[in-house]
Amino acid sequence: MPMIAIDDIDPPIESVRKRPPTREAEAQLEDSIRHRGVLQPILVRKAGNRYVTVAGSRRLAAARAVGLSHIPAAVSEYLATFDAADQAVENMVRAPLEPIDQWRAIVRLQDQGYTLQQAAQCLGLSDRRTRQLDKLGRLHPDVLAQLERHGMPDDPQETIYVIAMVPPEVQAKALRDVLKAGHQALDDEPDWWRVTTLCTTGRISREDAIFDADKAGIVFEEDLFAQPGDHYQFTTRDVAGFIAAQKAALEAEAKKAKKRLQIGKWDPRGNSVVLPAGWVRTHGDHEKPRKDEAIFAVVAESGYSPGRVARVLARKVAAKDAHADAPATADEADDDTDFADPEPTAPEPAPPRDPISRAGHAAIASAKTEALRQHIIATVRRGMLRTDELLTLLVLALGARTVRVSAEAHKYDATGMRDLALRLVPRDNVDGILPEPENIAEIAAEALARLLLITTADDERHDHVPEWIGQAIGADAALPRFDTPEFLAQVSTAELRRVAMEAGIKAPAKAGDLRARLAGNLPDWRPCRFGAPAPKADVRIEEEEDA
Repeated sequence: MPMIAIDDIDPPIESVRKRPPTREAEAQLEDSIRHRGVLQPILVRKAGNRYVTVAGSRRLAAARAVGLSHIPAAVSEYLATFDAADQAVENMVRAPLEPIDQWRAIVRLQDQGYTLQQAAQCLGLSDRRTRQLDKLGRLHPDVLAQLERHGMPDDPQETIYVIAMVPPEVQAKALRDVLKAGHQALDDEPDWWRVTTLCTTGRISREDAIFDADKAGIVFEEDLFAQPGDHYQFTTRDVAGFIAAQKAALEAEAKKAKKRLQIGKWDPRGNSVVLPAGWVRTHGDHEKPRKDEAIFAVVAESGYSPGRVARVLARKVAAKDAHADAPATADEADDDTDFADPEPTAPEPAPPRDPISRAGHAAIASAKTEALRQHIIATVRRGMLRTDELLTLLVLALGARTVRVSAEAHKYDATGMRDLALRLVPRDNVDGILPEPENIAEIAAEALARLLLITTADDERHDHVPEWIGQAIGADAALPRFDTPEFLAQVSTAELRRVAMEAGIKAPAKAGDLRARLAGNLPDWRPCRFGAPAPKADVRIEEEEDA
């Protein structure tokens, strides 16, 4: 293998790799060449009296950096038009190209006459991966410029690839808004999560449609970066058209179901269905409501899932129950006092037996705590909570009885926050000035999550604050399934028979057989939900919990 003087070799006119490898990777390569030399020859082509690098730019630079004068090199006989393919293949094998550089390699090969399929074969990429990368050609130049400057984020599947799905002008505006608002990291890299959130506002999944999507005339676009079968694989930005089609389909469904399905009202603040007076939420089978139950459904027009049909199973409350606590009018009081004979006092009925054991309630509290903590962090990472909303929840959490700070399952265990504090102060901060943290929202979300603890009602630390927060952020969606053998063992047989009847499951005679049949067959059954009574307006804060 010939040895060529390093000073006679020029770098490629245009390198496929726009984003260089990390300094750590370069240092490792230099250290290897310093001790073992260049084991694999580079590839060059003749250009007059000099040579041009085709493959091996990193090895050439490292050899020059450690002071070598010559380097082993193979001289290519191919034309310069093949340089892009050789560079791309060599780079992808040795130090994998970032997706944006892979896309540029495809574009260069297409500019030199390759078809998309030929470029894919040349680079060893699958057809699906190539079509994914081809979509990056839809990125706005401003977005591409930021990626070339800062590199791809850690989660391109959930950020950059999603951004590429929307029109370029939408991308540019979202990026400008994020930069203008100052949502950047220490190195001025944009907050790609916020850019993604702004780009995907109004993006509705075809999976949410209750109408015939193929006949509605609504255009759905495939997200080639989504996994096959993913909820958001096919989406539309025609929000108005989608909601109109949903409402028409829901009205037709309600007409067919008569009073079993009623159109409800949407609460944009609570992101939920508003029930009419005289109705209360209940748990049961949405497919087979009982005689005193009905389903209230509404098409969400705002919130986290616009266009999705929200359904609530509700039970009608008898008038006497609804007004049992209402004060009597003056006339009613006079009638009772002056003319009515006193009615015999009936003995107080025994309180109904709790269908769930103490261990079951403890399991529910633990599951709600875990769901709430995970949902808070996930909601912030998705950009679904504004900074002021997050700050509000954090202050609210600090007022909970569980916070001393000691928000762990054992009341004597302290909840450590030091690791979060250290993430706010870099090690080289010698001036004592706190810099703008890179991920302050995520750090605050982690702190908030650690403060929240759901306890059983008989626990001295039982508090409404975590329930309020869970209701505010829609944490019900994060609750796990409860149809496990372990939890069903904590539920009374009578309650399980009622649940089985509502679910349309024939209940065996023996309790053990009943639990075995229900295990894994109640995917929508939730014996709990987030929420607690609001504090009364005329009660002092310190009295609220004891009211």
